[in-house]
Amino acid sequence: DEDGDGDEDREPGRAAAEGAGSNHAGHDANGATSGAGRAREILPWLKLSASLDPQRVQTYVVGAFFLRNMGKDEQAEIFLREGLRENPASHEILTELGKLCLDQHKDPARARNFWEAGLRHWKAQELGKPEDQRNTLAYATLLGNLAKLEESQGRFTRAIDYLTELKGVSPNKEALTRWISELQGRAAGAAPR
Repeated sequence: DEDGDGDEDREPGRAAAEGAGSNHAGHDANGATSGAGRAREILPWLKLSASLDPQRVQTYVVGAFFLRNMGKDEQAEIFLREGLRENPASHEILTELGKLCLDQHKDPARARNFWEAGLRHWKAQELGKPEDQRNTLAYATLLGNLAKLEESQGRFTRAIDYLTELKGVSPNKEALTRWISELQGRAAGAAPR
């Protein structure tokens, strides 16, 4: 068709109704960029950034976030793996790969492997720093992910170990104490008699 929007095969009324409120560039009727449009606009820049500075871990993490929000989990995994090749000791990329394995692939064993590797790398990189300079959020995230995973797999003792470690850095010690007590009860009930 003459306006180049590819609507020539649809009924005129239907094409107008389907296009109402947005255009083909990812903008709404007022010209504001939609979420998917913003992601499409930023991804080429993130990929360029990764090629120019492959050691910048956040580029891969942010790029994967946008790809996953667009429903492109396979591309997110490819991008994260590219980042891991460039940054094999990145606990941030390992954390994201673990989430993707669990959420998308429903593969708790692979998620565990990524998170355990991430935890080892976090400790190697961060424990030598002064406490106030450590990335404790990343540490807490890894410990929490591992604790939830182990609990879901019925491995209560391992979950308790991770939660005990998490308690050392978390401001929410009461909730963790309750969670640990609950798991201790479940572990006692699951023990063979």
